[in-house]
Amino acid sequence: MDTKLTQIQFTQSEMHLLFRDGGSCVVPLSISPRLSAATDVQRQDWEIIGADRGIHWSQIDEDLSLPNLLADYAAPVAPLGHKANSTNTQPQL
Repeated sequence: MDTKLTQIQFTQSEMHLLFRDGGSCVVPLSISPRLSAATDVQRQDWEIIGADRGIHWSQIDEDLSLPNLLADYAAPVAPLGHKANSTNTQPQL
């Protein structure tokens, strides 16, 4: 996955990270009490820091490591249009 973050969307309980290659992952907001308690405006005020390796929210003074989020908390989702690898090698008719 190309880990260049392009967008973050929020629900009441989750943060959806969207990447340049079309991939995405979902992170529970419960990992960050500051993000959980933040307003929508505060959550939308984010920036990439540290050579694309972190996310910073200035209004709530929160920093999260993108590699750690991907490794520890994220539930990856395949990019749209991509199919999961299959062990079936027979040609389709």
